[in-house]
Amino acid sequence: QRELKCPFTMSRMHDPVVSCDGHSYERAAIIRWLRRHPTSPKSNLVLGSKALVTNRALAAIARIYGEEEAPYGEEEVPEPLPGTASDSGLRGSEAGEGAGGEVAPAAGGSADSR
Repeated sequence: QRELKCPFTMSRMHDPVVSCDGHSYERAAIIRWLRRHPTSPKSNLVLGSKALVTNRALAAIARIYGEEEAPYGEEEVPEPLPGTASDSGLRGSEAGEGAGGEVAPAAGGSADSR
């Protein structure tokens, strides 16, 4: 279950996202980090992008484990980063996210379609 824990909160993730460094984080925690740092919290290397992609597989696994335990309380979610898909208040396919969970590239950019 260690893989289900956010490296920031050390709690099981409820809304896991993947950053361009390939690591998963709780959305609210990584957004707070990215507001203050241009680097990966894991490697301290400068991130090429601050785009976050929903980690649906990890979210599904976390839900399965969560059914075995008491539910978590609500936590405060910070405002989205300016210029991100979630900045518009939209999520998922409404925010330009493709069926595979990838985020549509910004104008003039390209998305990594792993």
